[in-house]
Amino acid sequence: MDPPKIPWEFHPYPSRGLASCFGICARNHLEETLEKLEEFVKSDAFRKSQGLFSLFKERSEGEQEKQRGALVLCYGRVGAAAPPQLLRSRLEPQLLQRLLLHGRTKDPVLKLSLARSISMIARALACGNSGKDSGSFGNYPGNGPGGAGSIAHKAELVALMVEFLRAEPPDALRTRLRQRALSACAHLVALDPPLSDAERSELLDTALGSVLVLPPPESGKNRDEPGAQDLLEEALGALSELLQGLLRRRLSPDGLQELFAHLGPWIRSPRGPERQRALGLARALLGTFLQSLRLRSVTPFHALSPLLALLAPRCSDGIPEIRRDSLECVQCLLRIQLCYQGFSRDHRDELLEGLRALHQGLQNPDSSVLFHTCGRLGAQVPNHLIWLIFFYWFFHSCLNVVAELLQFGDREFYRDWWNSESVTYFWQNWNIPVHKWCIRHFYKPMLRRGVGKWTAQAAVFLASAFFHEYLVSVPLRMFRLWAFMGMAAQIPLAWLVSRFLRGHYGNAAVWMSLILGQPIAVLMYVHDYYVLNCPGQP
Repeated sequence: MDPPKIPWEFHPYPSRGLASCFGICARNHLEETLEKLEEFVKSDAFRKSQGLFSLFKERSEGEQEKQRGALVLCYGRVGAAAPPQLLRSRLEPQLLQRLLLHGRTKDPVLKLSLARSISMIARALACGNSGKDSGSFGNYPGNGPGGAGSIAHKAELVALMVEFLRAEPPDALRTRLRQRALSACAHLVALDPPLSDAERSELLDTALGSVLVLPPPESGKNRDEPGAQDLLEEALGALSELLQGLLRRRLSPDGLQELFAHLGPWIRSPRGPERQRALGLARALLGTFLQSLRLRSVTPFHALSPLLALLAPRCSDGIPEIRRDSLECVQCLLRIQLCYQGFSRDHRDELLEGLRALHQGLQNPDSSVLFHTCGRLGAQVPNHLIWLIFFYWFFHSCLNVVAELLQFGDREFYRDWWNSESVTYFWQNWNIPVHKWCIRHFYKPMLRRGVGKWTAQAAVFLASAFFHEYLVSVPLRMFRLWAFMGMAAQIPLAWLVSRFLRGHYGNAAVWMSLILGQPIAVLMYVHDYYVLNCPGQP
């Protein structure tokens, strides 16, 4: 099948159908198809349309740009349909060079054709290397290069798309150019070589500013634009695809923080639509990060605290959709933290189950219900996180500094208590100095006096419960038994877990006791202190 012999002088504006015909021909006759396109580029019909004599023709400037746009679209269709093994040899000298020659234009039709053609060629390169649809980004290897092929003019093409985005009006959405340019960038970032930090930052700022700043479709200039809502949704989808592609190129806590550093000002924006769109993008990013995690060892997730500080306050936003997305982001962050601690993605955590139960309350327009729900949220999440932060600060940092200053050789201040499959193992390994002191001064002397093992263990727990209550009651100047009862309850809990639970179930029981026990005790002390010291207050 030969390429179509079109009388270009009579049909100067090839349609999409003609571009598709060239793509079909390129599947089996790439050389002949490119030759036909080159013949037209060198023909009088095309050269005169751009020369001085075009002033005397009846063809307007807009019609000339349409002709060039149709030619660009033909090159894109040829690149998308060409065999992968032949595409690379013709990519730089013919296809990309021709596309870049038409890059400096203000015509929206030509811009659309360029963005669409670049997107099709980049997608074809990714699919030809991976055998998958690059739109799904399934060929990313995680923490390395894209692995989906390379393109020499990648930086120039991305810069061209960034220029198109900057030229779009910030107060109106009339064409699909934003969506086309963002989609082209999303396919380009999957290819090698990787963008530099400055290029990534420029692309992120421009892409976010081009879409998130748009007014709602029912207001402003968009009110008179037909299909503005569909155009906005398509642009947001392409932007989300681009952000997820950038994340997969740098799949690490640092890469996640980099994206949220650019997304953060939009999440904190005083304008509701901007916050809502930014939170939707944040939810998609965290979901992609969670699904792409492939951890082989327990490592710290240092991005947890700054991201929680950014997202958690939005759980009390005035817009219900923002509250919903923010809570889902917090849940996803805590799920990622569990994965970094060594748990599987489907691990059932009591804290996450409690957060899931708050969804309905956050959707309720009643201010009293919303206040109560936000209070429950604030009671569950920070308490557990503060305890984990305190553990790392004191046992891992402070004690090691003191040991270094005193040249103390024994640095075993804790063991892997987070993997505890029994309550007894947790108390034996989370605080080694106190555990050894209790063994030396309580447990072993009692065994030497003939006391049974279980009785000696119970006595050690009760002594620890006394000191816990003492350290809380004296500073607060009130005697309550919440800390004492919490520690004493560890005795039957330890027996139940060791008797009926094994493996992951035992570990889940230990974490449930930590996540539920401490917040309940803290809330009881706060309640009693408030009642005793603030009488008559509401």
